[in-house]
Amino acid sequence: MAQFGASRLMWGSDFPVVSSREGYGFARKWVADVLSDTLDAADLELVFGGTAKRLFFEPS
Repeated sequence: MAQFGASRLMWGSDFPVVSSREGYGFARKWVADVLSDTLDAADLELVFGGTAKRLFFEPS
C-alpha cells in the first residue's frame, strides 16, 4: 500500500481560477474535510505540504 500513501500525494488547486468560483480557502477546506475521514493528522500534513516540501526542497 506504500505506493499509494500520503507520502506520494500533494493537494493543488487551479489557482487563480478557484478564487473567482468557490474560493481557495473553501476548496482547500472541502478537500481536508473529505480526507480527514480516512487520513490522520500526520498524513494530512503530508498531503497539504509535507510531500511537496520533500519533493522540491530536500535532496534525495
